[in-house]
Amino acid sequence: MSTAERAYFVEGNLAAAYHNGHNKSAARAEGNTVMLGAQPIMTCVSGDESAQTLVDRLNKIK
Repeated sequence: MSTAERAYFVEGNLAAAYHNGHNKSAARAEGNTVMLGAQPIMTCVSGDESAQTLVDRLNKIK
């Protein structure tokens, strides 16, 4: 999957989380997966920042 394709999936997952009201929950890391409520946002792979780093950033902007 290209970087652009992956970005579109992440954006879609964020939109779904907000649409379904999961934005009321704090983001959290479950292993390598960033979660917002019950909605998985992305799974970090080699070369990505850690899920916890992304969770911290997401919670700062919520």
